[in-house]
Amino acid sequence: MVLFHLGVLDSPPRTGGPIPYEERLAEVSAPLPAELVGYLERKRATCDRKTVSAMATRLKRFGVLLTDTDPTLTSVRNLDRRRHVEPFLASLVDAVSDKDGAPISIGDRNRRVVDVATFLRDITEWGCSYDLCQAASGVRGS
Repeated sequence: MVLFHLGVLDSPPRTGGPIPYEERLAEVSAPLPAELVGYLERKRATCDRKTVSAMATRLKRFGVLLTDTDPTLTSVRNLDRRRHVEPFLASLVDAVSDKDGAPISIGDRNRRVVDVATFLRDITEWGCSYDLCQAASGVRGS
């Protein structure tokens, strides 16, 4: 806080709590973060805050992979099993922890698969690929 008051930092430092979804998804190319944030906001209605926070971290990894493998993807409604989901599943074999660089456990692989599968199932059931998710970001479909 001292550095902020001295003018060294433009904004005061965060004071704990979960990192906002928008910040956590900053590595994912637009407009996908808005759709992911919309989904996560709706999951808060049925899931504990920590559960949604963990989902956000796992969906970030999926989003980063989408950004790296298909930078032209403009919406979750354009996801394709072969182009997007299968490469994500294949990437888990060599995935490493962000914390220590060690290979992730089988349990963590499973949690990543379950959260992405839940996301895909939910957006299909909710029609979230446009209406619900983008309503959260103020974007409207045509």
